Amino acid sequence: MTLFPARAAARAAVLASTTSLLALFAVAALPGVAAAQSACVPDAPADGDAVVCSGTGTGIVDDGLDDATIEVLAGAVIDGGATQAFEFDDGVTFTNAGTLSSTDDHAVQGDNDVTVTNTGTITGGDGDGVNIDDNGTIINSGTITGGDDGVQTEIGGTVINTATGVITAAGEGVNVNQPDAVVINDGIIEAVDDAINAGTNATITNTGRITSTGDQDGVDLDFGTVTNSGLIESLGSEDGIDFDPSTEASTVTNSGTIRGTIAINTDPADTGAQTVVNSGSLIGLGGTAVNLGAGDDVLVLQQGSVVEGAIEMGDGADTLEIAYTGMEVLTFGSAIETVTTAGPAVVAATGVVLLDDAVLSAEDRAGRDLAFGLSRQVLVAAAGAGVWASGFGIGSSADDEDVLSGAIGYDHALGGVQVGGFLSRTGAGDLEATLVGLRLSGGTPVFGYAATVFTGETGGDDIAGSDGADGTLTGVAGRLDWVMRPAEAGAGLDLALEGGFSRHEIDGYDLDTLATRIDGRDVESSYLRLELGVPMMLDADTRLRGFVAVTGQQGDADAITASFGGASASFDAEDDLDRTAFSLGGSWSTRLASGMILDARLEASVDDEDETGLTAGFGLRLPL
Repeated sequence: MTLFPARAAARAAVLASTTSLLALFAVAALPGVAAAQSACVPDAPADGDAVVCSGTGTGIVDDGLDDATIEVLAGAVIDGGATQAFEFDDGVTFTNAGTLSSTDDHAVQGDNDVTVTNTGTITGGDGDGVNIDDNGTIINSGTITGGDDGVQTEIGGTVINTATGVITAAGEGVNVNQPDAVVINDGIIEAVDDAINAGTNATITNTGRITSTGDQDGVDLDFGTVTNSGLIESLGSEDGIDFDPSTEASTVTNSGTIRGTIAINTDPADTGAQTVVNSGSLIGLGGTAVNLGAGDDVLVLQQGSVVEGAIEMGDGADTLEIAYTGMEVLTFGSAIETVTTAGPAVVAATGVVLLDDAVLSAEDRAGRDLAFGLSRQVLVAAAGAGVWASGFGIGSSADDEDVLSGAIGYDHALGGVQVGGFLSRTGAGDLEATLVGLRLSGGTPVFGYAATVFTGETGGDDIAGSDGADGTLTGVAGRLDWVMRPAEAGAGLDLALEGGFSRHEIDGYDLDTLATRIDGRDVESSYLRLELGVPMMLDADTRLRGFVAVTGQQGDADAITASFGGASASFDAEDDLDRTAFSLGGSWSTRLASGMILDARLEASVDDEDETGLTAGFGLRLPL
């Protein structure tokens, strides 16, 4: 019989407590054994609590914790070991500026309506860096790394990776393969698997870099909207952007670079309509730039577009719209139902060649200017019997329209006139010509005249990107001078009327880089010039003449006919050969004691298109 049962029970309780405490101390004292210590306060929060974590230790692992606010301060190191660094339930706002890690699980795991903001480092070992369920928001300006996925969300997830944010993964970089996901990337998302894997009705905006380093896609989605001004790429055997099977429409707007085996690819079972609006680069490393598959697809190529690889629009009533002009060939994987272009083009079943009429008609302008320059050079050369030589140049503010000419000739006195021949080498822009001609000059002290006729071959290896564009140039020109008051009277006065006509017969040529043939064609041009001069004698042998002039040029060219891929098209060159120029200039000539005559000429002009020009010439005559 126990006399004091209450006292005995108390002794037993004290003994048990003492034994447990001693056992705890003993275990803690054993080498290599330490009790885990939370870095968070409070370490066992209730729903709605505010938690602050600092220092080194474990985080909060409570799959029932709702509506809490958790802040991990800069410098904190949270190691979850084989479990999560942090786990919680719904409605939690989680902010990390420290370093979080887990060796065998997700580093951060939450349920629905969770917001995660990271400016620090989050590393998931065998799991994800961040794993959140429905309606989650993840904002990353730091580094998130996953042994599986970098970031994973469920229905309605939003992932914002800022310019300083880096998300990397051995699996998928951002796995949002559920409906209504939003991904905004201004930083770097890089993964061995898909860099971004999205589901239905996804919205993806990229100004940074999205890269799959393995044999997967840069962006994989069912359907939605992708807007890219950065880089989306697959470095392996897959695609920049890949659409999985769907019946819904999708849109890609690209002003950056998308590249992969196929830049934009569509699953054969996808019957949705894809619309691609591109002003950037679509690079298909496997030979196909885009493959839009079934559906009534639309590809719009705007100014700045670079397409490397074939365009495959697939089945359906497809449309290719090219909203720029240039000299370019785009190849098709198969014929496209509707092709529209902003400028001249030849559309064939195998592709479309874009043609720039300004480039193709550059030879027209060059032939006009070449004939005009040679005519002027010959007509104003010093008259008289003997050998003469002259040089002539026209510099223009218009691109590739400079003229440079040299000529040598011999005139023979025949009665009251001089008749002779000449040889000229003349160039205008990329066009060059070797011409021969005849000249006739004569008159009285009051009325003088000069006329010329010439012909020769033209050519240019760089014209319109061809290996050779040959032709024949023929022309005739004449000049009448009327001396109203002779220079010997002091300040004289004269009037000159000059005009010419030329015909440039251009042979057909090949644009080898475009696999296109340009048919032969003719270009006719003419000019009329009225010149008012004020001559004066500086001494008995030297004359100076100032003048003003107006020159009108006109031209008419045959249509340009191009052939490509078994198709052909004809179009008029829109470049205008008509121009009117107003000029002011002066000429100087002197006779040496030997009888040799030297002369020089300088003229400045402006035309009706506000293009300026400067003409210079010199000559000499050696009497025989």
